[in-house]
Formats: sequence, structure tokens, C-alpha cells
Amino acid sequence: MNISTFLRLGIKGGIAFIIVVALLVLRYQHNKINQLSEQNSQLEYQQRTLQSQLVQWHEQAEKVSETLMHQQKEQQNLEEENHVIRQELRQILAQTPCANEPVPDAVIQLQQNTLNRRGSAQ
Repeated sequence: MNISTFLRLGIKGGIAFIIVVALLVLRYQHNKINQLSEQNSQLEYQQRTLQSQLVQWHEQAEKVSETLMHQQKEQQNLEEENHVIRQELRQILAQTPCANEPVPDAVIQLQQNTLNRRGSAQ
């Protein structure tokens, strides 16, 4: 065996080594691509799930907002009605002289006794 034979064997061995390394790298990359593709699918599923939840939360928030606005309008209407009733009561009290006078204890006692007798008679 001479040097040229060794060189040819070395070159062939080097080429074989490079091919084996290239195949290993390609296999590694292929496995990594499959792994990343699976992760991507899982993340897409999670994204769709989270997007669906977000839509549901927006719908719930709209319903709550509508309910709050309705309650605020209702409260405002009731407060206005209460104000009108109070004004009417003030006018009635101002026109009735006895309405502003305190009721004597004897009258209150008599009313309570009457109510108690009626309650026990039934």
C-alpha cells in the first residue's frame, strides 16, 4: 500500500463520515421539526380555547353592563318618584294643622289596646 491508496481511503472515509454526520443532522432536524409541529398544534388549540373564553367574557361583560345601566336608570326613576312623593307629603302636612302635632301617649296606648283586642279575638 502506498500513500495514494491511503489518501484515497482517507478521502472516501472522510466523505462517508460527512455523509453519516449529514444524515444524523437531518434526522435530528426532522425530529425537531416534528416536535415543534406538535407543540405548534397544541398552542393553536390553546389559542382557540382562550379566544373562545375571551369572546364569552366579552359577552358576559356586555350583559353585566346592560344590566347595570338598566338598574341605574331604574334607581334614578325611583329616586325621582321618591322626591315627588316627599314633596307631596310635605304639602299635605303643611295644609293639615294636626298632621305636624305629636300624638299623645294615651291615644297611642288606646290604639295599641284596640289592635291587641282585635288580634286576640280572631
